Amino acid sequence: MKELKWIGVLPASIFAYMVANLLSVLVIRFLELFDYSNEMPVTLYLSFLGPGFAAALAIYSGVLLAPSFKKEVSIVLTLIFCIVFSISIFIGVFFNGDWKSTLPAVAGILGSLIYCLRYINTGNYKINL
Repeated sequence: MKELKWIGVLPASIFAYMVANLLSVLVIRFLELFDYSNEMPVTLYLSFLGPGFAAALAIYSGVLLAPSFKKEVSIVLTLIFCIVFSISIFIGVFFNGDWKSTLPAVAGILGSLIYCLRYINTGNYKINL
């Protein structure tokens, strides 16, 4: 049964990221309905924080599902997410030339790194709010 859990670690992590990111986008779009100014500071902050929390949740779900080697799983998932987000930053800067398009990717890198380092230092994978 442990082997079946190992198969689901990466897909569950990716699925958790996609669902959390979708929820953050829906919250941002809902808040944009009530923002009548052009600046939109609240939505800018949420567009930065949403992918960060989504990446942390993705690492958390992968660590939660892994039957053993939880620290190693958190490191590997963090490396995978950092590589994907780094490619996203490169594409955003190379093709768009706009730094605002890279903010979600930077937030994803920071969110996954913060959760991974917190887990490595404490050994407690549960998120205490």
